[in-house]
Amino acid sequence: MDSKSMSRLLNNMLKPLYRRIRLLQRRGVLTNSNSAPKMQTVQVQLTPELILEMEHFEPYGFSSNPQNGAEPIVSNIEGKSHPICLIVADRRYRLSGMKKGEVALSDDLGQKIHLTRDGIEMVSASGASSIVISDAGIVITTPSFDLNEG
Repeated sequence: MDSKSMSRLLNNMLKPLYRRIRLLQRRGVLTNSNSAPKMQTVQVQLTPELILEMEHFEPYGFSSNPQNGAEPIVSNIEGKSHPICLIVADRRYRLSGMKKGEVALSDDLGQKIHLTRDGIEMVSASGASSIVISDAGIVITTPSFDLNEG
């Protein structure tokens, strides 16, 4: 058998394995979620299939209910019979411009708790109210209000 024939034979033998490896993890689009059960479930559109009631594993102590249109990473831990959602990202609402080492929690309304290099910043949905805690002290910014109203 010549080298071209051997190469073709080897490629044909490895194609199914390559296909299975490629399908171990895939990226999709979130089409629905249900945060009521103990383990949140999500519905994900993977080209060309729609997977209903897939478990969404979340880090301990952190829960979220992502918006439809977010981008999940799906893993097939037991072959195609048991896909799970490992993580969901949403570039539409991601905080950007953070410095190395900073951490933040944020949502689609613009609310955030940001652990900056200088302190902690908490911002309301409208952005009009904020609290900044740093070595310099605490600064609270809020729309004006009258304590005597009531």
